Amino acid sequence: MLKKAKRYILHPYYSFGNTLFNHFPRLMTDRYYLSVFWKKCMGYEIDWDHPVTFNEKLQWLKLHDRQPIYTTMADKLKAKQWAAERIGQQHIIPTLRQYKTVDEINLDLLPEQFVLKCNHDSGSVAICKDKKTFDLDAAKRKLSESLKNNFYWMAREWPYKNIKPVVFAEQYIQDTTPTDQPPHTEDPTNNIISTNLPLFKWHKERQYCNGWPLIEVKLTQAVELPDPASTIAKIAQLYKKLSQAIGPLTCQLFLIDGRAYVADIEIPQAIDHSLLSSITSALKSQKQLLQLVNDKTGNTDALLIEDDYIIHLHTVKRQQLFSGLRDYKLFCFGGEPKIIYIANDSAEYPTTNYFDMDFKPLPLYSRDPPAWTLPPKPARFDQMKHLAALLSKGIPHVRVDFYDTPQALLFGEMTFYHMGGFSPIRPPEWNLQMGNWIKLPQ
Repeated sequence: MLKKAKRYILHPYYSFGNTLFNHFPRLMTDRYYLSVFWKKCMGYEIDWDHPVTFNEKLQWLKLHDRQPIYTTMADKLKAKQWAAERIGQQHIIPTLRQYKTVDEINLDLLPEQFVLKCNHDSGSVAICKDKKTFDLDAAKRKLSESLKNNFYWMAREWPYKNIKPVVFAEQYIQDTTPTDQPPHTEDPTNNIISTNLPLFKWHKERQYCNGWPLIEVKLTQAVELPDPASTIAKIAQLYKKLSQAIGPLTCQLFLIDGRAYVADIEIPQAIDHSLLSSITSALKSQKQLLQLVNDKTGNTDALLIEDDYIIHLHTVKRQQLFSGLRDYKLFCFGGEPKIIYIANDSAEYPTTNYFDMDFKPLPLYSRDPPAWTLPPKPARFDQMKHLAALLSKGIPHVRVDFYDTPQALLFGEMTFYHMGGFSPIRPPEWNLQMGNWIKLPQ
């Protein structure tokens, strides 16, 4: 009886642990807190003795890999000088001012455009593109609240624990990549992405909310392709006809669980929708045709459905694809970049696209689904990889962020625990693969 009572009180997954977590989290040790948090987020108990996945190993590193230099590297202000000593001052965004409190901020001493941010957390940013319209009071309220918080307590990310919070102003920068890119014609057989049904379903639920359950039923009932090469050839032939009739198009082929192909063809928004209707009608033949209109965005969608593939023709509002400065984040393992992901956090529908070091799309996602229209390869991609390797040398895992600007490739920040290590990596095999790349220190 006493053993059961002790287990009930001390075990992190029972009600006592949940009570502490909800009301007195700072009384919990890091391991105890992370055990409860993990169970809440992931639904199963973490194995501290034998971590294997990417997220499990991130939790292990929080407890066992605590080098003092990590605090400097996680400090957004001090990390600039640390990085400059290794990759050069030309890759560092200039710091304009530094403030202990928000009351010290004086717009008269700042240029017309600038960025205000805190050095010790994530997301506390205020961007000024025009002093005349900049709401300084709102920025002060936001930054002042951030200064009160110790980011360490949220997910026990140790490098943040001893950072002294400050606010600093830095130079405003712009991206080299235009947000409105013209479509291009490309052989779809060169752009085949293997994915799975949950990824496809999530993306379509987020982006195209009308009518898509019909597609999901179709895919669920699909069978293995008897002749994949023939299927791809038919899609490529149809795409060629469309591009000749309409003009430059983008096209991607998605292999869904090895069973069916979805060809996603993006049509210029300026096209006459009556022309699209006539083209789809002419191509209908024996296919089922479903015309969709998304009232929220005004985009036109058309589906051409056959037994072994689906053609999705659609227009998009291109300005929604990417908004603001594009952030290039490289996952580095022991000083070797393995994955880059490009986040579109500011768009109406947030997306994240992952690529390997040859900039080939990877069929994985974490918090947000991938965008159908892939972001282009950054102009200084090779340089990014080189600099990320220099900055991550000797570290089991760290994420190194960059901005590609017209003037130079600029260092952003370093993150030791992507999403705190609590965002599921899908599909699961990629969580294992990324975990294999982390070599835990003895």
